[in-house]
Amino acid sequence: MAHIDISGTDQAIELHIIRLMQETMAQKHPDVYCRVHMVVDRVMLREVLQHAKGNQLQAAKLLGISPTTLRFKARSLGLVVEKQVKRSP
Repeated sequence: MAHIDISGTDQAIELHIIRLMQETMAQKHPDVYCRVHMVVDRVMLREVLQHAKGNQLQAAKLLGISPTTLRFKARSLGLVVEKQVKRSP
């Protein structure tokens, strides 16, 4: 197995994800993968959309996904895309 060198930022993110996984497992959540994946996706999409000032084409390009996939994921995660990204009511 190849050695992967990760940055301090990557290590901090990894620790937060591990903590989220541990809390989710401690709560006996039935689908740890789905729960953690949903949280990470929501944060990632929200931050990239804010960075792109709501420009879905630019956000999709930064994420390496199609605009259609971005819109589908945003809706499924309860994000509303406007000039500013908001949570749906």
